[in-house]
Order: sequence, then C-alpha cells, then structure tokens
Amino acid sequence: MILLLRNISLPLLLIIMLMPQSALSKKADTIDELVAMYDISPCADCHEDKHDEWKTSTMGNSVVDPRVLRGWRTFIKLELDEEETLARKDLTICLNCHVPHIKDASEKLILDIADMVITAVENSDKAKRETAKKELSKLNLNCLGCHNLKATGFNTQPEPGVIYVPNDINTDAHEEAGYKTIKSEFMKTSDFCAQCHHCPPEVPWESCPTLYTTYIEDFINT
Repeated sequence: MILLLRNISLPLLLIIMLMPQSALSKKADTIDELVAMYDISPCADCHEDKHDEWKTSTMGNSVVDPRVLRGWRTFIKLELDEEETLARKDLTICLNCHVPHIKDASEKLILDIADMVITAVENSDKAKRETAKKELSKLNLNCLGCHNLKATGFNTQPEPGVIYVPNDINTDAHEEAGYKTIKSEFMKTSDFCAQCHHCPPEVPWESCPTLYTTYIEDFINT
C-alpha cells in the first residue's frame, strides 16, 4: 500500500506506523498475507505456556478440526445447490467466528479458502487433501480474535492496536510491543462468549439452539 506521507504530522505518522495492517483497509489476497496482518508472535514471546496450550486447542485448530472441515464443506455444498454461486456474506457466516480476521480478506481469498475446504475433505488425491489442510491450518481463532476483534461486543468496532483484557494488569509488555491496553468489562459477561457460541442478537435465542441457548435454559431460567 502506498501512503502519501507529505503533510502528515509526526504524531499522526507514529500512530499510523503502530496501527495493525488491518486498520489501513488493505485486503489480504493470500492466507499468508492475512496471517501477517494478525501476527501473534509477540504474544507467544511472553505467554509461551498459554501459546503452547492454544496451539493444540479447539481455538488453535478452529478451521482444520475434522468436524469443522466436514461441516463447512457440507454448508458450502448446500448453499451452492441453492444459489449456484456464493457471495462473501455466505462464506463468512462460519468464518466470522472461526477466523474473525477474515474481515480483512479479499473476495478472492475467501473463495480460495472455500475451494481449499472442499479439496481438504473430498479430493481423491491424498496429497492434495493434505496440502489443502496444511494451508488451512494457518487460519484459526487467535489471541487478537478474542482480545481485540471480539472484545467489545456485537456490532461494535474495537480500537486498532489495542489489547483488551478483563482485569487490571501490568501493561508494560504490551506497550513495548506497540499495543495499548484497555480493560473491558464486557469480556467478563456471557455475551462475550455468545458472540461465537450463539447467533447475532437480532436472532431470538429460542429460535437458534446453540451452546448459549443451553446456558440460558439450563442455568439462567432454572
């Protein structure tokens, strides 16, 4: 991306330099470009134990978990049977939670990912299936998914370059890594979880059985 820096003040220039690439509105055309936009290696440097735990967790494998791959492949095929062609809004229904930073993927990349999912599940060539899975394994729900993109609630826009946390912490390490830290009381609520374990707020929870539905029915309304 070419930025016209002339006539930009030094403080503003520093802010631009610290902003995540996603904030500059460039859309990624490859998985590697998208991953680079949301690089979590600075998180791993300080939170090594949590990072290691995350790598083998459901969130760390939120795309290549076999159940997810099969489920999304079925969804894609069903949508194609009905519509013949798929638009971005169709393909990101699942990815908005499984890979929140998909919002910064280009239309081309989203279509490429859908093709990879189908290849990973049903291609007769084992080598092609494994290649597709390896590429898809780069996508997941990472630290910035929860501590930035999903940290402020449905239909809200988190600040770029911010790590949101539920409790008061020492923020020195975040500042050294170029991030501001903001405490988010929202992260302590069940609505924080509902963003991905339920449907959008305009859908009544009674009409959309999910894990959050179970929480409401079995714990809140008992």
